[in-house]
Amino acid sequence: MKGIESKRKAGHLTEREKILLGILGILLVWTGAIRLVIGPAGKEMEELRRTMAAEKERRAEMAAYVRQADLLSEYRDRPDQAEDFFYIGLDSAFIDSDLQALAAEAGVEIWKLESREPVTEQDGIFEVHVLLDIRCGNMDALSRMAGEIDRREKSVFLKALSAEENEEGMLEGRMEVVYCYAEEKPQGRTGVHTD
Repeated sequence: MKGIESKRKAGHLTEREKILLGILGILLVWTGAIRLVIGPAGKEMEELRRTMAAEKERRAEMAAYVRQADLLSEYRDRPDQAEDFFYIGLDSAFIDSDLQALAAEAGVEIWKLESREPVTEQDGIFEVHVLLDIRCGNMDALSRMAGEIDRREKSVFLKALSAEENEEGMLEGRMEVVYCYAEEKPQGRTGVHTD
């Protein structure tokens, strides 16, 4: 032991110590690079992905709205075929049961449903905006319900949809559905009938 120690000069490192310090230096540089450069860039990328997904959803909503607007204008130009597209004499009970049936088929629970007052559009066409507070087990159920609304041949469309996961892992959110209808011809009544 004394012979090995005597060969080593004070303040000099052995080859093994130099290699270990070199590895430690490399690890420190990588750790600093990950924390200072790669970590924030990764967070920014994740935020950009979320923003891009939100924009895609918004564009899809806008495309559906434009498609519905095109259909509305097409049927306004041909009033003789309006009954094929527009509901006639719509009432709140029908809206409630229609949306409950759609939700049940898709596996979505509606825990609050609120119909707003009808808005008169041109040529006697009315819009009723319905707000739904919903919850479901996964995004597939929500997508099925939105898809079913979008595939309807009658004048109903999804205007807005937002959902977040709660503490129990369920999705909770809000959906806005718009029903368009023409005034009821036989009695000449308009609006959503609540009686």
